Amino acid sequence: MATAKANTTSKKVDTEVKAEKAIKAPTSAKLSKNIRKGTEVMVRTGKHAGKTGKVTKFDKVKMLVWVEQVNEALDYNRNVLAGGSGTKAFKSMPMPISKIKLVTK
Repeated sequence: MATAKANTTSKKVDTEVKAEKAIKAPTSAKLSKNIRKGTEVMVRTGKHAGKTGKVTKFDKVKMLVWVEQVNEALDYNRNVLAGGSGTKAFKSMPMPISKIKLVTK
């Protein structure tokens, strides 16, 4: 019986620890308050480090930012009705808010 009681208390402690971690705010919560559409930002890390651009879209729930002319990927559009000839276009891809910083003027 003593082992069963110990197992239930350890489960209770584990769930309390998980609840504390879930409530904890993300580290870039302060930055997310200042980010708006049209804000000038600079990429801090990754292959686009040092590039600047304006924010075109911002998702506060997922903490993602779309910056113009940064982190773009080719998007292939196939025109099925016109016989299958398609076009290529650049599509902006999201990046985590932790990779950017505000540019002050």
